[in-house]
Amino acid sequence: MTVKRLIHHYFVDEAGDLTLFGERGQRVIGREGVSRVFMVGVAHISDPINAALELNRLRDELLNDPYFKNVPSMMPQERKTAIFFHASKDLPEVRYRVFKLLSQLETKV
Repeated sequence: MTVKRLIHHYFVDEAGDLTLFGERGQRVIGREGVSRVFMVGVAHISDPINAALELNRLRDELLNDPYFKNVPSMMPQERKTAIFFHASKDLPEVRYRVFKLLSQLETKV
């Protein structure tokens, strides 16, 4: 009897900062510039190979769109959106397109 192994692919990301103390041990919680929240998100992607292909296709489409022609984060030398999508560095228009694509893939968050 052959046993089929079930493989799950999970992708984890964080937002915020866990910094509680400054350089001299003083509490920094609640101070200006200190993150008020820390979150961890997990996405279960049933077909990560297809997801990667679709995300790369979207990136190519956006990089070839004249609307984004002079956007610094879209320039490869900046090593941001042109290389990897990242919410804190992407334009709202780019975040929207990535979110829309992820919602069309078999993804559970």
